[in-house]
Amino acid sequence: MIKGFINLRDENYFFYLDHDMLTLTSINRENQNYIDIFFEVLDKKEETPNVMEGNIAGAGNTILFFIKRRIYKSMGEYKFQILSYIEYDNEIKLIERLSMQCKELDAFYSIRKAYDFEMFHPTGEVNLRVNSLDSSRDDLSFLINGKSIRATLSISRNVSSSSNSPVTINSTIAFTFEKSNDYSFFMKIVNLIKDFLKIVTYRRNISIEQVILKEKNEEGTYRNVGKLVFPEEQEFERESDKLINQRMIDFSILKQHTADLFQLLASGEIYKDHIPQNSKDKNIITPARFILITAAFEWEFRSSYGNVKAAENSSYKKIQTDIMNHIDVLIKTNSGKKKKYARTFQKIVSNSGMSLSEKILKVLGDAEGILNKYIDYLYSINEIEGVKHSDIAERLQIQRNNYAHGNIDKDLDFLVILDLLVLEWLIYVLVLRKAKMSDAQIDHAINKLFARNFSLEPLKE
Repeated sequence: MIKGFINLRDENYFFYLDHDMLTLTSINRENQNYIDIFFEVLDKKEETPNVMEGNIAGAGNTILFFIKRRIYKSMGEYKFQILSYIEYDNEIKLIERLSMQCKELDAFYSIRKAYDFEMFHPTGEVNLRVNSLDSSRDDLSFLINGKSIRATLSISRNVSSSSNSPVTINSTIAFTFEKSNDYSFFMKIVNLIKDFLKIVTYRRNISIEQVILKEKNEEGTYRNVGKLVFPEEQEFERESDKLINQRMIDFSILKQHTADLFQLLASGEIYKDHIPQNSKDKNIITPARFILITAAFEWEFRSSYGNVKAAENSSYKKIQTDIMNHIDVLIKTNSGKKKKYARTFQKIVSNSGMSLSEKILKVLGDAEGILNKYIDYLYSINEIEGVKHSDIAERLQIQRNNYAHGNIDKDLDFLVILDLLVLEWLIYVLVLRKAKMSDAQIDHAINKLFARNFSLEPLKE
């Protein structure tokens, strides 16, 4: 629990923070007119501040609270739920670097590269060598809203002589940028690394409990000046260490394309709404999840291929253009409901083109060198031989149409569940190709992320 003092609307309060609940109690209420207090409580128009600044009792450190919502207000007391808070080591500083750690990052940028060891079983002797910093560091660069960002992946070392873990090693990612105190910008960076880890793990429960804030000192190195803390992150259901390490598209696969994936995410070019909350939810197929997965595929298809039918078929493109021109005339010459109906048909025609099954067939054909072995094995272990791409595509389209037309009572056929797994692989083919990865890298990515357990040729350095 953190305690201290805060000023809100020219009144002094004592505060205490318990997890994500911030309580403010007036220090000098006894000196105020209770009639004024009564009418203040009745005031429903009082705006909830987005940010509140206080000082921690004893230390005097500045603390900034970022408010989610007001929970309660009475005479002399407020309760707020907070999103996060920044605790500075002293006063507010301009920040030039954000640094963070989490278990998923340890798995992505393997801590194993930071050390070597030898163990002599007869004697129990262990020789542990921690490698140099330069041997475990990679730099990336990309843009966020036109601002140049440098990200550094590295492995930190901490030594303690009073612990049963004398050497602690963790992977760290640090983002360096121009001096700033823009909290919304900090949050874009934090959300970016979380989105990145969601993509490479295919789950949402990524927990980054705190971010270290740094400034550059006169020697050109960086020192800690505070921390950004997310109390709600402590409530996430954790995955096992084994699953975190095994179900991951790691840096050894992505390599230089890590920066490409960051840039795609920073530019909003990857669909994320279909990603399940955790590893258990991956195995639960509901109508809503089915629709989101098909929506993700169509979004990524449009992003990668555009309107293939119009591009490849000149007759189709001409007819579509003629119809759109005619609808434009109807929109300009009508009003009211007729104009509204014309706009509806304009949207239908502009979005027309390949059906879902045609899109699936297109990507299956383009990715057969990567996916065919996984597809054949998936269906064969379920006693289905000679599966056809056209059957997979057709079943998925029929099921999607059932749900789209409100027929949510239609039970999922067992085959459609297998088909949906294939569709998830197709989404990753589209995303990773946008990140400029080779087919061999995509092959390794799908094999590891979806635990296909095939023996693949090692990737070339």
